[in-house]
Amino acid sequence: MAETIIVIATIIAASFATTAIVMNLDGLVNTFRVNERNIKDKIQTQITIVFATINTNDTVKVWIKNTGIKEIHEDLIPKSDLFFGPKGNFKRIPYETSTASPPRWNYTIVNDVDGDGNWDPGETIEVTIIWDTALDLGEYYVKFVLYNGVDDDYTFSI
Repeated sequence: MAETIIVIATIIAASFATTAIVMNLDGLVNTFRVNERNIKDKIQTQITIVFATINTNDTVKVWIKNTGIKEIHEDLIPKSDLFFGPKGNFKRIPYETSTASPPRWNYTIVNDVDGDGNWDPGETIEVTIIWDTALDLGEYYVKFVLYNGVDDDYTFSI
């Protein structure tokens, strides 16, 4: 009788352990699937800052080319982070429309080949940075970080 109770208790404990392991494996598989999609997205996405220059005493123009193989939807571009400022003293600049106070940035696609409004491979965007003061002579730093963490940076002098 005691042996039967021990066997039944062992079977119940083993089934609980098996259930816990299977549930954790399912969560692990889902985590791997999400990570695989994120890695694939990053591998297919690449940008290059081509050039940056002062436009007016408080405005900078930056040209960035989509050198990857993935289209970047127009809704994702404003979700990018832009860092700008004198080298060693830069800050994150928010994306805003023309009604927001400086500093702010906005963009236009300068060669939207197919006219869909998305940033396709081979197309270039022109980023306009409106600074909050007049830009002094010196070295400036700009870094553009896409929604998925892919980035490029550029240093230029005025």
